[in-house]
Amino acid sequence: MGVLRSGGDTTFAMFLDLGAVWLYAIPVAFLGAYILKLPIYIVIGLVSMEEVIKFTIGYLRFKSGRWLKNLTEDWD
Repeated sequence: MGVLRSGGDTTFAMFLDLGAVWLYAIPVAFLGAYILKLPIYIVIGLVSMEEVIKFTIGYLRFKSGRWLKNLTEDWD
């Protein structure tokens, strides 16, 4: 996400971070721990998959080039 942020795409990076936590990590942790009663090491492994999801989405955004924004001022 650092490359996207440095290129000016801070909004996408923020929503990707927040979405990965609130739409994946927290529900998976709750389901694994309280509903399925999985051992803690499996729950941690499932929650850690959040990084794979963020990497995949971030990599697709990086390859698209839509993250590049002109952050400099044009001098006439």
